[in-house]
Amino acid sequence: MAGEMGYHPRTEVWLRRLQETNWFSSATHSSLAEVVEQDLVAVGLFGQVIRVSQHLVTNALFCSFLNSLPFENDVDTTYRWCNTYLVYSGIKRANSTCFCVDLADGRVTQRILTASPDARYAVVPGQERHPVVGVNWYGAELFVSALGGRLPTVAEWQQVAELGAQGPAEFPWGDASPSPERANYDEYVGSTSRVGAYPPSSQGLYDLAGNVREWCTDPGVANTGSHERPTKGGSWNKPAANMKVAFTSRSWLRHSSASVGFRLWSRPGTRAGHGL
Repeated sequence: MAGEMGYHPRTEVWLRRLQETNWFSSATHSSLAEVVEQDLVAVGLFGQVIRVSQHLVTNALFCSFLNSLPFENDVDTTYRWCNTYLVYSGIKRANSTCFCVDLADGRVTQRILTASPDARYAVVPGQERHPVVGVNWYGAELFVSALGGRLPTVAEWQQVAELGAQGPAEFPWGDASPSPERANYDEYVGSTSRVGAYPPSSQGLYDLAGNVREWCTDPGVANTGSHERPTKGGSWNKPAANMKVAFTSRSWLRHSSASVGFRLWSRPGTRAGHGL
């Protein structure tokens, strides 16, 4: 099951709880899986072909996922999956629970998962097709693994970005200089933009450069510590240099950022959204 796939131990715990509550056989799971499946395209990767989501995960899709989770008042949640208090968050929550304190280490954390009907998540109007931000690495891995996918390694992301440029290049589109017509970066727009608003790579992937950075899965890359994970692609509020294929940044596992999002990569031999 989960352990055989190499998920983080915390992700394994939540996947087991989803299985115990029959979430994987629910209509909501089927609906989410179908949306994910329809967005996948085949891309070349180290001489093989895998499937990757054309678009970054959107506010609308992640909001539906959060509202579908069957957990009630998870007081043992000691980290944020999605920080809806971020100024730039496209997802808000009615009657949001106040921040609570994790007594084990005194950290201030947010209790975000509940089955209470008056505390559902909702997308800020007009932000439905914007990439979700404020999701930490744990939340991103839970989403992609619950829908049969995964996050990429840095090497995989770079390979796909370079093939998108049809060969080794500085940026996913090639060696031409960045411009506001090619990507959303360096505060030209001032916030995230709708996914797919800029030209795709030659392999059909949108927003590989700019808009939001993308979570990757491997620790130890770019001097990441055990509590960090790398991110790739640059973002709406970072300079052009961060969009270079070779550039890798990093972020804390529990950190929720206004400039980090993610997309789903399929696992070899599986249909995304169906089976772990």
